[in-house]
Amino acid sequence: MSHSAPNRALPTSLWLLGCQTATVVGPAGEEVWIDKYGRIKVHFHWDRIGKKSENASCWIRVSQNWAGGGWGAVFHPRIGQEVVVQFLEGDPDRPVVIGRVYNEDRMPPYELPANGTVSTIKTRSTPGGQAANCNEIRFEDKKGEEDLLFHAEKNQTIEVEKDESHTVGNDRIKDIKNNETTTIGNDRTENVGNDEKVDIAKNRSHTIGENETQSVGKNRSTSVSKNDSTSIGENSSCDIGKNMTLDVGENHSISVGKDGVTKVGKNFTVDAADAIQLKCGKASITLKKDGTILLEGKDIQVKGSGKINVKASKDIIMKGKKIAQN
Repeated sequence: MSHSAPNRALPTSLWLLGCQTATVVGPAGEEVWIDKYGRIKVHFHWDRIGKKSENASCWIRVSQNWAGGGWGAVFHPRIGQEVVVQFLEGDPDRPVVIGRVYNEDRMPPYELPANGTVSTIKTRSTPGGQAANCNEIRFEDKKGEEDLLFHAEKNQTIEVEKDESHTVGNDRIKDIKNNETTTIGNDRTENVGNDEKVDIAKNRSHTIGENETQSVGKNRSTSVSKNDSTSIGENSSCDIGKNMTLDVGENHSISVGKDGVTKVGKNFTVDAADAIQLKCGKASITLKKDGTILLEGKDIQVKGSGKINVKASKDIIMKGKKIAQN
């Protein structure tokens, strides 16, 4: 927008010195009426003939807190608001809006003087927004009750092109009514100085692309109300420094695809309420709770590097096609 036209001399009687207030106007049904420069139209209070419409004045520039080439601060006066108009060098053809003021019809957003320590930037949703429909940045400066409020009427977007740091001196509460998604491009470190509690109402899925390490300084307790399944593609190792107890309420089955070795440093006890049976092919040893021991197989050999003692409180019965003695 060019302002290269030469200054024209005006009779001093036409100079408009000082400031005037006016009401922002526009077409019926609109709440914001601006052109590509952000200019507005106004109706001056002294104009008793002209209508409060988009034709009440020329387009008038609006002073903003900051105005750069494609950057700065932008707050457009809305239809019905009262603005302060000044005329450059007193020229009535060069008005500019230099401020905005509250009035009886449009009061400040917080009751005064009760909220004199509150400062705010509070917008209004448009069209048709009510008092509760707003975006707001609010400052409460009352000593001992200082507070900073960020309110987004709908969505909020925060963009940080490099680093971001958050420091909270005491507690932090985060309440998300629906879903949350966090994506981290590289590493993540989380340190908790005391306790941590995670409560998940339904399901949880944990996927790790490579390795996982867990270190527990003292005790660990795991409770599963129903089933528990662990699938390991290769090896598994369990190292217990002292005792281990396995308590199974009903059945227990171990299946080994190849070899199985059990090594005990001292005593090994197997206690079954009914019977114990060891099987290998067609051979078996069965121990029953009534004291019966049954050895079954094709050929049974008993070898001893020393003596072999056979003792019975009753009869010893030996049956065979032939009984050979050395």
